[in-house]
Amino acid sequence: MKPSVCYIKKGALSLFLSFLLLQHTSAQNNVPTDKMLSKIRVKPDSYKMMMYVIRDTNRREFGESLVTIENKDGKVFVTQDTKVYNMPSKWIDSTVALSKGLAPVYHSSMNMQRDMNLQFGSAIVKGSYNDKMKKKTTGIEDTVSGKYFDSNLYPFLISWLPLEEGYTATVPIYDYSSTDKHGITKVTITDVRKTSIPFNGGSINVFEVTVQNISNNISKYYVGVKDKRIYRIDSKSGGGSMQMLRVN
Repeated sequence: MKPSVCYIKKGALSLFLSFLLLQHTSAQNNVPTDKMLSKIRVKPDSYKMMMYVIRDTNRREFGESLVTIENKDGKVFVTQDTKVYNMPSKWIDSTVALSKGLAPVYHSSMNMQRDMNLQFGSAIVKGSYNDKMKKKTTGIEDTVSGKYFDSNLYPFLISWLPLEEGYTATVPIYDYSSTDKHGITKVTITDVRKTSIPFNGGSINVFEVTVQNISNNISKYYVGVKDKRIYRIDSKSGGGSMQMLRVN
């Protein structure tokens, strides 16, 4: 049964938004090297993830996200088309990065609260941010330096890294959450261990990748050992929990 509109507005949607609007994270451990990134070969993929909010022992389905990954013409294209039940509009995130090294090229994010687009240059990030609640559009022009990745790409980059038990890393990303909160921050992989999870009536061997931010909120990504696909994401934020499960 799908959750009610009231439940989505007050519970699952706010948790979902806080999960997607990345928070600043602490830096430690190693940054992915050029040599490491040059070995990444992104495979095309298309799949659906169902979304659940968890409170105490209750789990309620509240939406779904269709993920499409392409690698063509020297670029990687990732799109997430997300539908929250009983909401009038979708949340669509997309990113374009260079296939070699995964340097960011373009980012867009559109939902019922705001529309945003970013174009990444060698030293400047330009774009626009349309706050639909305040009915205000702001131009973006940030000076940046050093190696970093797009915030729309980093969850997938985590799965493409050379994971093994005990692996740790820091992933620098550019994130634009609001006109007051933007710039380069870092996502920290604090631990990786092998385990297995149920999938399509059987079980699959995965890496459990633990990611922590500066607020000590924890997300766990479950990545296939052999195919590098993301099968499950568990996250905690604001006293609640959310789970995303791959269904195909």
